[in-house]
Amino acid sequence: MATIPESATAAEVVPLSFPFQRGGYRHVLLAGSGRVCLVERTSTHPDGRGSVHYEVVLLRRLPARVVPGGRVLPACEAYPTSTAWGRAGWTYTARGAAACRYDALCLRTPSAPEPRCAAGPIDSLPVLLPEAPGA
Repeated sequence: MATIPESATAAEVVPLSFPFQRGGYRHVLLAGSGRVCLVERTSTHPDGRGSVHYEVVLLRRLPARVVPGGRVLPACEAYPTSTAWGRAGWTYTARGAAACRYDALCLRTPSAPEPRCAAGPIDSLPVLLPEAPGA
């Protein structure tokens, strides 16, 4: 039976590698600070016509583990689970709105960059709507 090596430490976490394709979307990292990521998702489905939306995610850190068959997987970063969406992951159609959420989450990180927008508490971020043509 395979066991996890004692030498596996938090310092050996395999980072999530961008870009990647999963679930009919290409994921491209636009910005990242610690566990906080701003990701552009483009549909790769033929009917999707390349539609784009944005996600802001707090990456999880999975411990090293042994999977069925005895293979050892190293500790790694991963996207939030679907059940954590709304608490650790958010979807936006406007890049500006996604950037505001990203900036607000980065403010919680000691090495955070300067925010690109004024943001209040995370749950009270405004929904930014596109301007009407001719406005």
